[in-house]
Amino acid sequence: RVWLGLRAPRMGQDAVLVRLADDLMSMRSIVFDGYARLDLGGRGVRGLTADATHVYGIAGPVGDSGSGRFELFRAPIAALKPGARVVPAIVGGLPVKAEGLAVRGDTLVIVTDGEAASQGGACPTPGRLLIVDKPPL
Repeated sequence: RVWLGLRAPRMGQDAVLVRLADDLMSMRSIVFDGYARLDLGGRGVRGLTADATHVYGIAGPVGDSGSGRFELFRAPIAALKPGARVVPAIVGGLPVKAEGLAVRGDTLVIVTDGEAASQGGACPTPGRLLIVDKPPL
């Protein structure tokens, strides 16, 4: 099943994941058939990916400022059920502006956003690609 993480809105202080309905090929619009809540301490989901047993995500600020704590979280896929409230494990700190996440074997690929230039042109701080080992279970 495909779950999408939302940076905003939240439900109270919980982040929200929405689950896509099964039959995507016959739909003319995107349909969600469930949601789950994540206790991320008031933060939203900035990135989400999964392996065979766990979902991994980036917890970060809801707004665009880029300030605040960015952390890697992990939760068992089996805990993601419609209506569930999940308290994922925080398994590591991440750089500010971590925005993208993918699983590649035993590693995680993390993408950070660059700083926008004030007058156009090149970013004063470019985005980065980090490859780190998956945290031990």
